[in-house]
Amino acid sequence: MHTFFHGWRRKAGLVTLVMALALTGMWIRSHDVWIAIWFPCGSWHYCLISADGNLSWCSLNKTDFEQLLDDCMGGRYGFHGCGICTSLYRFGHEIPTIPHWFLVIPLTLLSAYLILWKPLKRA
Repeated sequence: MHTFFHGWRRKAGLVTLVMALALTGMWIRSHDVWIAIWFPCGSWHYCLISADGNLSWCSLNKTDFEQLLDDCMGGRYGFHGCGICTSLYRFGHEIPTIPHWFLVIPLTLLSAYLILWKPLKRA
């Protein structure tokens, strides 16, 4: 069994399988809970949003970000009940969005190929 993980293919296959499983978890959770991760970088804030089975990416300047927080927080901690995408559209931002399955299926197939494909015997 310890010889199964020799070489880079199967190790890379396990890494891609873990990434596919993490994205699948986000996909399932995104139907009930909106997840927003903010990355501040200078005067801009970059946002990764997982909501309604989709993954979105946007960038906001500092004033728009503070206005969005005021709209969504409403004196509370967290974004419960906040329409983040609706608020971003109000600021005139185009939000590039892709469905989670668009990433999950290729990663799963790639991991199956890397894990299950038998390595060639060297002569």
